Amino acid sequence: DLGSSEDNINKLQLTDAKLIDKKERMAWEKELLGLYVSDHPLKEYSSYLRNNFKNIKDLAKEEVNQIVKVGGIITKVQKIITKSGKAMVFAVIEDLTGKIEILVFPRLLESNQEIWEEGNIISTKGKLSDKDGIFKLLCEEVRGIDMDEAKKYSEENEVSSVILNEAERREKSEDIDISTNLDFSTSPRNDSNNNSINITIPKENSREILKKLSDILNSAQKGTCKVYISIPSSDGSYKKIKTSKDILCEEKVLRKIKDITGERNVK
Repeated sequence: DLGSSEDNINKLQLTDAKLIDKKERMAWEKELLGLYVSDHPLKEYSSYLRNNFKNIKDLAKEEVNQIVKVGGIITKVQKIITKSGKAMVFAVIEDLTGKIEILVFPRLLESNQEIWEEGNIISTKGKLSDKDGIFKLLCEEVRGIDMDEAKKYSEENEVSSVILNEAERREKSEDIDISTNLDFSTSPRNDSNNNSINITIPKENSREILKKLSDILNSAQKGTCKVYISIPSSDGSYKKIKTSKDILCEEKVLRKIKDITGERNVK
């Protein structure tokens, strides 16, 4: 009948579309929304970037007119022609903490034009400027980052986000509070009665201890015991953070922590 014919005519046939990969999805997010939403292309290289370059958000007025080195992903490129007829580039690079505009003058651009493309991950060094009250980098040197090397470095050196994600966001040091409600008896533990553990990281070999502690906490069972860690800073003070994972406070886990930090540093 007529109704049946109309139904057949108006049927829309959709074919299954393949899922886009993570890199393409992030590129779409950046282009359409102006920011990365589902993930960040530099996330898996975070340790490499943190340990080899200055965090963009940490650039300070005291560094103006000094040479600084930053690394990140190019998110914008604008090429202009100078009065002398030569090309130069205004680019924006972004790391996991912020972004900054890079000025690339003709001589440097001529020697390495192909690197200045959106999506490239680079290391750049130059003089920091604060003209007009905004930080800019006058580029003097640029190179591509070996991403295989950066990923391998990060996998070998990354201190898990279980420990450091919150620490990196903190701007103020808190007093070290080593009060505890934990009962360090050798009898089996009832996690509901043990709701916090305070760990102080010794100043010597702190990075190695943090890496070992990260492994212990990552492998510990989830529970209700909150973990607080006091981490030494370069100025001698301590930053106290709460990890994003609460654990089951088993005696064997506490023993492993004591073994790497020292008996008196676990309360």
